[in-house]
Amino acid sequence: MEGKNIKPIEGIKYEGVALLLKPIVYKSDGGFYCVFTRGASRVIGFGKTVEEAIQVWDENLKDHLPKAVPGDEISQYVISLLADAAAEKP
Repeated sequence: MEGKNIKPIEGIKYEGVALLLKPIVYKSDGGFYCVFTRGASRVIGFGKTVEEAIQVWDENLKDHLPKAVPGDEISQYVISLLADAAAEKP
């Protein structure tokens, strides 16, 4: 996707984990891609609608996290966000 001149879609109404991580959504021939990248680690979802792409991305993220190898930058980022959120609670 980086090699193509594709611009991210703006103004997406994220929900759930996507609201926290804000993956990037691109329109492509035949549908939409939802992508979240940290370093060499990437989680992607594809769907016929923006909502479907985000839903598939969310499912793929849930599949990715428990299988992540040590040093996986997505899992490290998610863990740090959760730790920060827990520290903010009274």
